[in-house]
Amino acid sequence: MATTNLEVKRFVCLCHITLNRIDCTTLREWLKTAAGVPGFIGFAVGRTIFSDPLVRWAAAETTSKAAATLIGRRYQEFVNIFEKP
Repeated sequence: MATTNLEVKRFVCLCHITLNRIDCTTLREWLKTAAGVPGFIGFAVGRTIFSDPLVRWAAAETTSKAAATLIGRRYQEFVNIFEKP
């Protein structure tokens, strides 16, 4: 009789949610939830962090440097939320 000994050393959850755009408040809550789930190892964001700054830049309401700075700050904020223990 054959037996199998399977040991799971690491479990990684892959969850891909595609939305047109969500507000930053909702994204913060989702990241807080995902951060507490064993196996979630990261995230990716897009329009949520760059849409508004680019729209303001295109309308000449802000500089490219200010838009880039805001995009970077938003992304760093989400990284900090996700990595918070």
